[in-house]
Amino acid sequence: MPPRRLTRTNASVGTDHRWEWAHGQDVVDAIGVERSGSDRLRHIARLGFITRSWSYVNRGLDAPVEPVGVALTSPSGETWLYGPQAADEVV
Repeated sequence: MPPRRLTRTNASVGTDHRWEWAHGQDVVDAIGVERSGSDRLRHIARLGFITRSWSYVNRGLDAPVEPVGVALTSPSGETWLYGPQAADEVV
């Protein structure tokens, strides 16, 4: 049976590019350059929130079932909210 070719959607390609931008910060930090944040980071924040369970499963752990809320202040000062803000655990 020939190997199956995996197709990529525009959404996954866009996500890959945002991850590359986020990891590029390591290089910027290493060479001592300042790079200002922008609200384009919202996609990275959302991706981190929606992949929370996967990060546990990926390590062979049971993902917590308790909901968690996340409240972040963006570079522009806007508040980004993810998950139920009335959850017992809010970060």
